[in-house]
Amino acid sequence: MKDSTKQFLNSIKEKIDKYAIETTVKEAAKHINKHFITTKYNNGVTEIIDSGVEYFLCATSPIYFLKRYAWIDFPGVGVIPFNLYHFQEEGLKLILKKQNQLM
Repeated sequence: MKDSTKQFLNSIKEKIDKYAIETTVKEAAKHINKHFITTKYNNGVTEIIDSGVEYFLCATSPIYFLKRYAWIDFPGVGVIPFNLYHFQEEGLKLILKKQNQLM
């Protein structure tokens, strides 16, 4: 396996671990479409991503999507990154857990 492939898979694993996304690297890798784009996250970090994998991670975890891509127009301040409060994140986790139980 090439070093670049290892780095790519490690970056997916890091995202899954950091954001506690309910999936595996193997499952995420199934969504590789080899359409690489440069994205700028709401924290200002720029990264080259595979659009298929990133879409899968966002669809699997709304929390990941909100923490990485969401913005809010704050009156008097302007557009700022959206940050979930702890209780919002915990509430969303409960909703997602219940939704998964119903499926």
